Amino acid sequence: MIKGVGSRPICGVLMSIAVALGGQAFAQPQTPAADEEPPLAAETAAAVAEPPATAETPQESALKAAADVGMPAGDARRGRLVFGACRTCHYADAFMGHNNGPNLHRIFGKVVGSQAGFDYYSPVFKKASFVWTPQLMFAWLENPMAMFPASTMMSLGVPDAQARADLIRFLEEASVR
Repeated sequence: MIKGVGSRPICGVLMSIAVALGGQAFAQPQTPAADEEPPLAAETAAAVAEPPATAETPQESALKAAADVGMPAGDARRGRLVFGACRTCHYADAFMGHNNGPNLHRIFGKVVGSQAGFDYYSPVFKKASFVWTPQLMFAWLENPMAMFPASTMMSLGVPDAQARADLIRFLEEASVR
């Protein structure tokens, strides 16, 4: 006899399961009558006919957020001060190159995650194909981790709308120097 857990035979375990299931484990499958639809056939047909809705990608949600944004006018002088916290990882001057994060000189109009010479983009940005716009940056910087949770950017963002607009204006002006 094959032994199960401890000294209890496997056969006894199987019988216990069968009793717990009310004998259903050993019941013969019932065949529906010729004019009856098999159980769950309608649900199965519907599932096959309609593919399940796919979840929105981070890229799609980012673009949707950017389209809905109402950005106030920014002030580059104030934005320079807001950028102070960003300088821990980013530079806005071309001659500075990359830091822990990519250089943000002329960031607008560039495909996300594609700056030459910066090899540390998170996978979500490496796979992205959208372009940075002031509106997208404005939406993203409100809460970077909410829009792209898989991003490696360690920032709580800039929750104040005016400060974000000022920061973006600073980046726009720094990009023409």
